[in-house]
Amino acid sequence: MEELTAFGDKVKEDIQRDYVKADVYYQTLNVQIVKQSAKYTDEGFFAGLGGALSLYLGVAIIMIFELLELLFDLFVNVWRNTTDKNRSTIPH
Repeated sequence: MEELTAFGDKVKEDIQRDYVKADVYYQTLNVQIVKQSAKYTDEGFFAGLGGALSLYLGVAIIMIFELLELLFDLFVNVWRNTTDKNRSTIPH
């Protein structure tokens, strides 16, 4: 039993020599509660998504008509140029 007491005393001495006591003081004892909430509701999210998609769809449709107009103008110009060349080569 005496050896156990000597061992306990040695452990206490080691702890006192190797460890540091630190006192921690808080600036305030106020508690702050953080609550998370959704930035968008489901309805708001789908409404915004629908608005963005309709904008992009509208732009895409306008681009298709612009492309069709470009192709039509190219066809008309090519057709006019070929008919003008044919008229100029025919002798009068």
